[in-house]
This record gives sequence, structure tokens and C-alpha cells, in this order.
Amino acid sequence: MKKIIYMIGFMLILFAGFSQNITYKKDIWGNTIAVDSQENTLATKKTDIWGNEIWVDNSGSTIVTQKKDIWGNKTQEDNNGQTISTEKKDIWGNKTQEDNNGQTISTEKKDIWGNRTQEDNNGRIQKVYKKDIWGNTIVEDGNGNLLGTYKKDIWGNTVFEKNPDN
Repeated sequence: MKKIIYMIGFMLILFAGFSQNITYKKDIWGNTIAVDSQENTLATKKTDIWGNEIWVDNSGSTIVTQKKDIWGNKTQEDNNGQTISTEKKDIWGNKTQEDNNGQTISTEKKDIWGNRTQEDNNGRIQKVYKKDIWGNTIVEDGNGNLLGTYKKDIWGNTVFEKNPDN
């Protein structure tokens, strides 16, 4: 349960922020930085010498480490090195995310229109990722409500603009 809470906290920092837009930038060392609309750094993604991606907060504490296991699956570990989740491909080519006990948390697949859908372990749609006519990625919840849009700003940074109604 503690690991799930870490993962949910990490996702909230990255995707929800503080009801603000989140911009993903590169610093001079090539690290990805998530900043809010006031340019406050929320988290930084660094790569260690083994190629693992490490998300750290402002104080330098590890939030989550993403690495590959011996089978090539992407795993997420907390700051104590305990596995939070593992991302795998199922026999149909869908991406599944499992907890440390092997229970499916979510499944990402493409629908008949080519949109990416994210479903929970019961098959209910949590999110739908669509492309608009300008190439932006629109994120909707399972009921079709707009959650936000991923866009590129004039500098090429990816900006998540949260829907103000949510």
C-alpha cells in the first residue's frame, strides 16, 4: 500500500501539479525538468551512469527510479529500492502496469480510432489520449471530460495545460 501511495504521489506531482500548467524543459545538462506556471521546479529527471532514469525533488531526494529489469521490462522503484510497479507488454501488444505482487494496475491500448486508452484493472477506461488537428495530445477522462492538453510552446517545451474546469 505504501508503494502505491508513492506512485500516486509521483503522478500527482507530475500531472496534476497544483492546478497549474506544467512545462517539461531541458536544462543545460540535458535533464528534464517539470516546472509549474510560476517557473517553480516540481521535479527533475536525471539519468545515472547505468542509464536509469531518476526523478528527484527540489531537495535532491529521489522520488522514483525507472530502470529495466533482466527481461527488459520497465520498473519503478521508490527511494528505498523497493519495486513499485512494472510495465510489460501483454500477448496482444498492450502495455500493462503491474504492482509488486503482479496484480494489474492499468492497461494502455489503442482503440479502433487509433486513440490511446488507459484502463484500470477492471477494464474501465480511466483516460483517453487523442490528437487534435494541430497535433496536440488531448487527455480526457473515461466519461469524455477534458482533463487537459499537451502542447509545444514556441521553444519546443512540452506544456500540459490543465482544463480549468477540473
